[in-house]
Amino acid sequence: MIARQTAVQTAIEMRGQRKQVVDLYNSVRPLPLGYRVKYEDLLCATYVSSIFIRLGWTDIVPPNPRAWQLYEIMAALDCGVQDPNRTPEIGDLIFFGINKKVSGINHVGIVTEVSGEQIYYYDIQSVVGRHTCPVGYSYIWGYGIPDYASKDLQPQPTPQPEPDAPRQFQVGDLVTVNPGAKWYKGQSIKLSIFSDIWYIMSIKGDRVVLGMNKDETRNIQSPIHDTDITLYQEASPAPAPAGQKVKLSVDVDLETYQLLEIMSKGNHIPIGAVIDMLLEDAR
Repeated sequence: MIARQTAVQTAIEMRGQRKQVVDLYNSVRPLPLGYRVKYEDLLCATYVSSIFIRLGWTDIVPPNPRAWQLYEIMAALDCGVQDPNRTPEIGDLIFFGINKKVSGINHVGIVTEVSGEQIYYYDIQSVVGRHTCPVGYSYIWGYGIPDYASKDLQPQPTPQPEPDAPRQFQVGDLVTVNPGAKWYKGQSIKLSIFSDIWYIMSIKGDRVVLGMNKDETRNIQSPIHDTDITLYQEASPAPAPAGQKVKLSVDVDLETYQLLEIMSKGNHIPIGAVIDMLLEDAR
C-alpha cells in the first residue's frame, strides 16, 4: 500500500507542471518509440508515464506517449483489466475509450481517491488536474494495475521536496496561446493568434490582456484566462538608456514602467507622451 500512496502523492505533486512533465519524459533514453514529445501534444499518457519515470519505477509502468499503447504494455505485463465496472484502488491507471477495441482507448489518468461510487483521478489536458467519474462510467475502458507489491518490498525513494508553485505571469511577459483555448468570455480564437507570440499588457485575477505581438506588427488588446496561455519568455527589466535616467512626470513602479514601455512601442511615441495621454484621459 505504501508504494500506491507514493505514486499518488507524486501524481499530485506534478500538478500544473505541463512543461516539466514533457521535459522529464523526454529525458528518458532511448526515447520510447523514438518520439520526442512536444509541449502542444496530447499529454495524458506522457503525464502518467512521467510519474513512474520520476519514481524510477519504469519496470512496472514502461513509458509510452500513447494511451492505447500504454494499456497494451500493461496487458503484456499481466496488469491490464478490461472491466469498466471494477471498483479501482488508488494508484490504478484508468483508461477511457470510444469503443471496445484497444485502439479505441483515447485517454488515461491515475486514480487518486475512491469514495463510495465516485472515482477521483488526475490526468492532464491543458494542465494536470483532478477530475471525477462514477464507477462503471460508460466511457471507462478498463484499468492498468501496476505491480506495486514489488515496490513495497523495496526501500522507497527518498521523498522529493515539494516543487515550487508555478510562476505567476507578469506584465511584459511574452506568451503563446494554448491549442484549443477560447477568449475570456468564450469567443473562438482565430488560428493566426495561436501561431504568434504576445506581450501581456495587464493582469487582474485570472484575466490576462494580450497586447502586441513579439514582432510589434499586431496589437489585439484581448482578454484570456491565465490557464490558456504558456510562458514563452519572462519580462526583462526595462533599463534606462545608457548614461542617463528616464525622467517621468509621475513616479511609477517597475511593472507599470514595463507596461508603459510596451504601450510606447506599440504607438511609436515616447513613454512620457503615453503618460500625458493617460493623465489627460483621467481628468
